[in-house]
Order: sequence, then structure tokens, then C-alpha cells
Amino acid sequence: THTHTQPTHTHRSEKVQPRLTNIDRDKLARLYAQIRREAHATGGMPMTVRHIESMIRMAEANARICLRNYVTNDDVDHAIASMVRSFIQSQKHAVAERLERHFSKYLAHVSDHHGLLEYLLQKLYKHKETLDSLMHADVVDEDGVVTVSVSLSELYKEADLYELDRKRVDDYLRSSRFGGLFEFVQDSGKIVRRELVETEDAENMQMQ
Repeated sequence: THTHTQPTHTHRSEKVQPRLTNIDRDKLARLYAQIRREAHATGGMPMTVRHIESMIRMAEANARICLRNYVTNDDVDHAIASMVRSFIQSQKHAVAERLERHFSKYLAHVSDHHGLLEYLLQKLYKHKETLDSLMHADVVDEDGVVTVSVSLSELYKEADLYELDRKRVDDYLRSSRFGGLFEFVQDSGKIVRRELVETEDAENMQMQ
């Protein structure tokens, strides 16, 4: 009898579908109006509806990473903090300083984005595994190690949907958290994940 590996955190998180409440959406809408007014008054670049959509996705993704079917105030605050920080960094220096002072209460919630980037990367791997399976690609070696790779450009594109710039992605690639799970191959621009699977699982994958 084979003992199969337990479902990973990533696989469990895919079954969780948290959604924002109307109260959360109202909070984001008020922030959107405040920032638009302040940016207009200072001659800065305006916030757009795309920023709101990104905050919604970010709050829901943060809840999904924590395996919750609901979005908390912390999830919303985290999304707001990340977006405000990103928005301020896109402004000219004088405008950025004024916006930073005005919205400092939101910036206090800023935390690193490594958890979100890890989730986005695992989602890309899941999609790649599905494609490999459909194409009957041989991704399992003789030792039962599954190797899957995605391009750095794919991660950049996915991160952009959450208003995470390339600097944050590059910082993540240099982190110990990333190094403990993945490998970045500089020459090919590929991010590689290798996983050891159970013997029976490996045989089934090779037979597909």
C-alpha cells in the first residue's frame, strides 16, 4: 500500500474562493475617491479603476493564501497598503512626499509580498502542469522527480495584475524563501520547481 503525499498548501488554496463584501468594496471606493482628489490637487497622476480592481484581487488572494473563504479587514488593509505604496512610487518626488504624508495611516500596514508572489508562481506551475499533461510531456525523471519551469516574464506579467513591479519580483527571487522552493536559471530566464513524487504517482504520470 502506497502512502500518497498530502495535498500541498497551494492545491488546498485553489479550492478556496473568498469574495469581498459590499462594506469592503465601499472602503476601497472611498479610498479611490480620496486619492483621486489628492492627486488632482497636487498635479499628480490619477488613480484609475484598474487600481481598484487590483486591490480587490490582492485582498482576495491574500485570504486565499491563508485558506479562508472570507476576506478580513487585514486582507483589505494589506491590499490598500500595497496599492498606495505602489501608486505613490509612480509619482514625481514632490507629489509622492505629500501623498505619503496624507496616506501614512495606510502605509503602516505594508508587509512583504513574498507570500503573494509564491502563490502566483505556484498558480503558473499548476497551469503548466496541466498543459504538459495534455501534451503528454515527460516531466518525471527516473528518480521520480517532477521538473516544471515557467519563464520569469510570465511571473512579471502575473505580478503586474496585482500592481507588483519588477523590483519586488526581483527582490523575491533573491530571497531565502524563494531559494528554498525554486531555482532561477539566469541563462534561460526560467524559474524551475522540482518535486519528488510517490513511486505510483510517478509511474502514472509517465504512462499518461
